[in-house]
Amino acid sequence: MEFSMRSHGRRPVKFLLLPLVLASCVATREISPPYKPRVKILVQQLTEHILAHEIAHDKLGHRYVPADDRHALQALELEADKEALKILHARGYNPWDYVRALKMFQQIEDRNPSGFREQYYSTHPYAGERLEKVENMIVALGFGSKIPNGRAEKPEWKVGYAWKYNWKGPKGGGTVTREIIKEDTCENVQSWVVKVGRNEQCYTKDALAESAVMSQGKLITKRTPPRRFVSWPLEVGREWRDVYELDDQQEKSSRKLAFRRVVSKIEEVTTPTGNFATFKIESYNQPDGRLLTEHWYSPAVKWFVKIKETLRDGVREEELASFNVD
Repeated sequence: MEFSMRSHGRRPVKFLLLPLVLASCVATREISPPYKPRVKILVQQLTEHILAHEIAHDKLGHRYVPADDRHALQALELEADKEALKILHARGYNPWDYVRALKMFQQIEDRNPSGFREQYYSTHPYAGERLEKVENMIVALGFGSKIPNGRAEKPEWKVGYAWKYNWKGPKGGGTVTREIIKEDTCENVQSWVVKVGRNEQCYTKDALAESAVMSQGKLITKRTPPRRFVSWPLEVGREWRDVYELDDQQEKSSRKLAFRRVVSKIEEVTTPTGNFATFKIESYNQPDGRLLTEHWYSPAVKWFVKIKETLRDGVREEELASFNVD
């Protein structure tokens, strides 16, 4: 990424308007309306990090460089990468998002003619080398401790784990505790049984997906296949369709539900128990594309630290008050 200026026989560093180019490249991918959260996330992520890199060039005074000094040009790019990481970190961004932005840009440039790549790499470090150096920068700067590699694998739950939440909604507020009380078989699937008030929820051990709700040993609701609020591993831009049949045993009814879920960003969340680096998961109804729920998953907590639901009569929110995952 370069600035466009000329002076006294020196080669200009060009200011590539990459945010617009990349936005165009991403937006033309086959993602049908009305649901385009992934397009929005990719464009936003690429634009923010490219602009940070360009601001870093300007802040460091990278306006003129020797015309034929490839190593000097590449060194300036790496200096700008390091400064961009500092800029983004100061604004609360996760540094591993910068690595993913570079990887996405690498995928886009790989689809372009070789002539473009040769010209680009005459002034920029090769992608693999650059990515490795940026990853080393993150560790050296001490920015990599929040969510290593910007990725979260499925946690290993244990009996005794518990999460207590404060909640408020249209009909009041209170507290709710979710505690893993045993391992059992629910709907012929090995599951964790989580006690919530008088009810027990079953989560599959392989994916932590909710399959059923029981009360005093009797089945209340069943979801086929299980509902997946989370799809592992979590990383920004990951999306999945969550389609299942909801059987309500009390009402003797059945209906099909379909959602599109997407990990929109890594976000710092403050709760009464402290600050947590989280993956924000947005859930959209299909086919109208309405945003219905938002979940903030914390690898440190091994579940959600915040939940927000848009209901017919208002908004219901839950916030982590205490937890035990020792």
